[in-house]
Amino acid sequence: MTRTVLTGREALTLEVELGCEATAARSVLPTRLELDVHADGWASVSVLLFSMEQMRVKGLPTPGLAYHEVLWRLRARLDGSPVFFAVACDLDHPLVRGLGATLIRYPVRRSRFEFSESSFKASAAEGVLYLCTQPVEGSAAPVVQEPLPVFSRQGEALFRIPWEETPTPERTEVQLEVRDDSLASRTMHGALRWPRRAVSMRGRRHHCGFASRVR
Repeated sequence: MTRTVLTGREALTLEVELGCEATAARSVLPTRLELDVHADGWASVSVLLFSMEQMRVKGLPTPGLAYHEVLWRLRARLDGSPVFFAVACDLDHPLVRGLGATLIRYPVRRSRFEFSESSFKASAAEGVLYLCTQPVEGSAAPVVQEPLPVFSRQGEALFRIPWEETPTPERTEVQLEVRDDSLASRTMHGALRWPRRAVSMRGRRHHCGFASRVR
């Protein structure tokens, strides 16, 4: 597998795991991937919202880029193994959008962002995602999940994106309030079920590389 060549620090991150109606989820999935469906007939979408800082090529002493992103990852399987499929990637920085489309093969969209400790808002031509959070008193730190392989596609071609994470101890469970999910509905093309809680983080290290075609 191609190694990771880019690294950065997620200054502020929100991870949300929501349900998506299976028929709609299948409509966005490549034929080579099998949808991971729960016993209740719903699929899962991992929505990753973050403010990135210091994103640069590994080993180069440069200040790096700062930008915001929302990455929509559908849980699926390839040859029986769990993977993520990148349905869409919202970005505000024009250079990062260009690199994301050409080198990482993300289906990128131009978006505007307003992120704070307790409020995450992304606005694109397709709609708005507006989530608010509150601390959950007395909750234990969420368990660190091993990152799954990430795949994307261009046309009929399937690509794998090198992806690694360095966990941060600054992980907390938060209560989630959904104020606008029009962007989510139009991204997944179907009914959604939002959870009551999500995971908030500060300082996770993010490592990725250039996509390689799956033969």
